[in-house]
Amino acid sequence: MTDRRRTRTPAGPEPPTDSPPTIEDLKALGATTDVVTAGQFLGISRNTAYRLAHRGAFPLPLIRVGAQYRVPTAALIAALHPQPGEPRTVSSEAP
Repeated sequence: MTDRRRTRTPAGPEPPTDSPPTIEDLKALGATTDVVTAGQFLGISRNTAYRLAHRGAFPLPLIRVGAQYRVPTAALIAALHPQPGEPRTVSSEAP
């Protein structure tokens, strides 16, 4: 008897790269994105992202849609790629 799987293993997310996200990557997300994806760009785990969203302490503005939290992509772009002269709202440097 051959060893066959009855179910397929779903393809996981793309492996993380060492390169920082580009503006094009962020714009490709659309007008809003979910908390998990925004957290990945910010270096926040899934559980921490939801915990911060639930507490109202997520580092970016959130939109509550039913049971979902959405993050405006414009806020994510502004936090990660500020324009010259603008203060950074989210820092990736350790204190």
